[in-house]
Amino acid sequence: MKRAHLILVFALALMATYDPAMAQADLPTLSITREDVTKVVIEIDPKQPEGILTMTLTPAKQADLAKITRENSGKRIRFIIDGKVASEPTVNSPITGKRSR
Repeated sequence: MKRAHLILVFALALMATYDPAMAQADLPTLSITREDVTKVVIEIDPKQPEGILTMTLTPAKQADLAKITRENSGKRIRFIIDGKVASEPTVNSPITGKRSR
């Protein structure tokens, strides 16, 4: 699958869980574009019916993700994918690896 298609799949998967009614102003934000994603894998797990989406970011974007999640552990952050709000999750712990789920 082409990288442009993979980022679209990733964005759609995140947006499916995003509820604009829960949106918060002034959240720390990480913007991700097609160029920031090097790989996307979708896995089916019987324990998680919605599936598992794993993405690999460029080293520069990995560093940005690690920084924003380290600085905001226990707080909400905003992910913007190709200019659209995709998700506003609560950070459980810093994300420092090469891949993110």
